Amino acid sequence: MPGMATQQELDILSAARGQDADLVFLGLMQRHHFGGIQMARAADQLLEGGVVEQTAREMMSSQGQEAGIMGLQISAIHSRSE
Repeated sequence: MPGMATQQELDILSAARGQDADLVFLGLMQRHHFGGIQMARAADQLLEGGVVEQTAREMMSSQGQEAGIMGLQISAIHSRSE
């Protein structure tokens, strides 16, 4: 799935502390959500109704909102450090 963290990225997250850990986590999770949106969009285009297609549409919406919140959090952290 697009957006999955590599072992190297997880090691970097494990070693990070404080604000650096916040930024690494949010960046990885935001990318993961964008990958989930791609996957859900593909399911939505392939499926013809039903609960799975509805779930895919709900995931596109909720993960899009969550990714947006993470972007705002990343921006706020960068603003505080300037």
